[in-house]
Amino acid sequence: MEPTQSQPILVPMKPNNKKWIVIAIIILILGGGIYYFKNQTNMSLLSKLGVVKLTPNEDKGVKEILATYGGKVKSSVGVSALATLKLNGYSTTSNKYFEIKLSDSDTLEAEGFKGHEEWSASNILYLFIKNLGNEKTNYQSINVVFSYKDGSQRTEKFPLDEETINRAELISKKMIIVNKIVDLLKNKDYNPIKLMISNTSPFIKDKDVFIASVEKAESTFGAITEFKLYGFGFPTLNKDGTELLKIYGMTFRDKGENIEFSVILDPNSLKEEILALDYSWRLQKKD
Repeated sequence: MEPTQSQPILVPMKPNNKKWIVIAIIILILGGGIYYFKNQTNMSLLSKLGVVKLTPNEDKGVKEILATYGGKVKSSVGVSALATLKLNGYSTTSNKYFEIKLSDSDTLEAEGFKGHEEWSASNILYLFIKNLGNEKTNYQSINVVFSYKDGSQRTEKFPLDEETINRAELISKKMIIVNKIVDLLKNKDYNPIKLMISNTSPFIKDKDVFIASVEKAESTFGAITEFKLYGFGFPTLNKDGTELLKIYGMTFRDKGENIEFSVILDPNSLKEEILALDYSWRLQKKD
């Protein structure tokens, strides 16, 4: 269970009780408050270091988040530590994290976003770390916090490990393909899109019929003036469990209507190809 932000629970010290003495020393060193887990032999200690001066790369990442979602971003750095009781005493592990808190965002308040915070949080994580250089080694995790106008908050935590960095690099590579598709749609150049559809796509059986439907939709929606990336996910095919990459965004049109847009790709393919594109995110409502 994650620690919750509550008032520190004071633990009375008993004479000659080494366990509580060790905890007290850890608290003095880390400067954090005590938060209980259900198992009282594990205790989380949190120390918020506060607002920090951003590096140029971090600042670029924050500005890209603001350009996508609007609102306000507050950045801070903290250190969390976990003390675990063992037979020979306590051991502690620490975690330095970078926190991005987004508030007053009309985009996140819109229908389709609230209730799917993990989806938007993954995108904010991507927009931030793709701009980082050596800063990737400064932190063990990234926390994304959404603060809503009704006073509620939601926090998503991501380890800044090799897998996370590799996935961010994968998204960057696949976004080259997505941006090319969007540019072709802007120019109403549909034949190259047909050539980019994988011959093994499980979603498109007849490319000519599919492209005809895309042309019809584009003529109805109007010209694309802008595209914004809003998220991505790794769904699986029900029949065989094959992992896919689905990139979600919004196309802004000259007719004034914003149209959802998504592209499905094979994350393992080295080719410049797509499996499908759609004018819907098709988010499943959560219970």
